[in-house]
Amino acid sequence: MPVWLLARTYLFPKLQLIWNESGATGSNIQWLMDSTSVVMTRGALLVGAVFLVIAFVEIFGRSSLRRPILATIVFLFNTIIILSLAAMCLAALYAAHGLRGN
Repeated sequence: MPVWLLARTYLFPKLQLIWNESGATGSNIQWLMDSTSVVMTRGALLVGAVFLVIAFVEIFGRSSLRRPILATIVFLFNTIIILSLAAMCLAALYAAHGLRGN
């Protein structure tokens, strides 16, 4: 969670600036930046959904299923964070190539 907050606060705005300055907007891999933008801007919604699922499992779930469901949720949430950070790195590499020509 702290890594996501760091990326959202410091890294993503800088990446958007680099992306726009390099002229990569509208390129073939614009989807990469768009998907990263969705994760970064809608992160609070993702966290809220995770907490709602955990609360639902705690209230209505059987005790034997709590650990596997919680482990699955944590695994998926961490996977989303790692993939968004990897997408940010790839977008920065692509944008840096565009800046080199300027």
